[in-house]
Amino acid sequence: MIMNRLKIALCCAVVFTACTPIVDDGQFTPPLLSMDMPDSLTGGNGSVNQSPNLALVSNAAQQGVPCVFLGSDSADPFVNGYETSRFLVSQMATWTCIADLVISAIDFTINDGEIHATDNNKTAENYNPEDPTHYQVLRSTDTTTSVRMFYGFERTTPPTKVDSAGIVLQWTNNEDDLVEGALSLDVNYMDKTPNLEDPTGMRLNFSQSNTVATNDMFLIFDDSHEDVEAMRVKITEDKNAIHKQEAFTVQALVKVKKQWLTVESVTTVPDIKLVAITDKLGDGASRLLISDLAVALPIAENNHLGDYLFDKTDNYYFSANISDANWDWIEKSVTQSSYEGIRTTPTSGGSWIPFNPSLDQLINAFELDATYFTNGQCEAIGDSCNELMNAIFQDGFAGQEPNQGQDPQDWRTDAMQSAEYLNSVYPNGTNWDDALIH
Repeated sequence: MIMNRLKIALCCAVVFTACTPIVDDGQFTPPLLSMDMPDSLTGGNGSVNQSPNLALVSNAAQQGVPCVFLGSDSADPFVNGYETSRFLVSQMATWTCIADLVISAIDFTINDGEIHATDNNKTAENYNPEDPTHYQVLRSTDTTTSVRMFYGFERTTPPTKVDSAGIVLQWTNNEDDLVEGALSLDVNYMDKTPNLEDPTGMRLNFSQSNTVATNDMFLIFDDSHEDVEAMRVKITEDKNAIHKQEAFTVQALVKVKKQWLTVESVTTVPDIKLVAITDKLGDGASRLLISDLAVALPIAENNHLGDYLFDKTDNYYFSANISDANWDWIEKSVTQSSYEGIRTTPTSGGSWIPFNPSLDQLINAFELDATYFTNGQCEAIGDSCNELMNAIFQDGFAGQEPNQGQDPQDWRTDAMQSAEYLNSVYPNGTNWDDALIH
């Protein structure tokens, strides 16, 4: 299923086991990109056993397991807005953590613009293709610094300044303690065979001031990836926020290539948007908007309620405690829907035990109009089925998560009223042209 294939393998091509630890030359301090996000957003730290490459990252950093975040602990990270936000935010937390390890591993005293070899010798027996063989640090001005990492070069034929780097980090220290920059990763210039499930490119734009920090991450996948084209996660931190006030704002987009479930009568592609907020402790809310989502509702053998296409808004208010059931309010609402065919549920004569209900029983159970499924009410292909779909989510029918709790009418409700969605997964708003820095 698409939700399983969406889980990004943390290939960790930026492991720097061979580089020199950072030495502060007293002139500047490199930016650190990680945000102190609460566990309710990232899922908390995971186990190093999840990935051997993450063990290398941990060893290189000589500290715990800094770059493993659990994200969603659901088999379906799109079951509700909360699981989706944790799934997406954990990707940001991982990449920014890895970026910080990259920064901490470079010797910034060597900022002469020349290309230097690392200890990772390609001709040596202990050569690691996931580590860089060469790097370059250049301070083009008193405020602008760039770092380029090269992969797969032998020392006898080192890269030149015109060769493309696999990873590039650049930033500018502006006035008033404002730092702006970008991190770019392109697996096409790394000495490894790309995993088709992994992103092939990543662009992370960041800015930091004394009051606000923003990380805007773009991921692009290979054309042969059967499910995903690109995704974007943007997180803004209000450093001055107090408790019970919006401190972290998450905006996300996922551009997919097909429906999550195979529904033969549907050919459209869903549109996935998310907004989430938390205070500093982790109490928060998420809103997941999925447009043109297809669902099939088989009930029993020879009893199929039909295929449907709908737009769903999913509100999920959660608390900071991720060890318990932490929902305060779950509210899914369908604003637009259509019947897409293949209904075989009989009009009458069904049973609840064994579970094989007929349309008349469903009408009573869902408190629908007595003439529902006739007279243009979710009857023919293209008819609206809003009443049915909302009843399904309210009741939890056919394995759907039911609506629970009620709007707490606290600071989260006020904050979500002004929530805004992203409108593009591309750095320039249109495509990936010139997004990656080499």
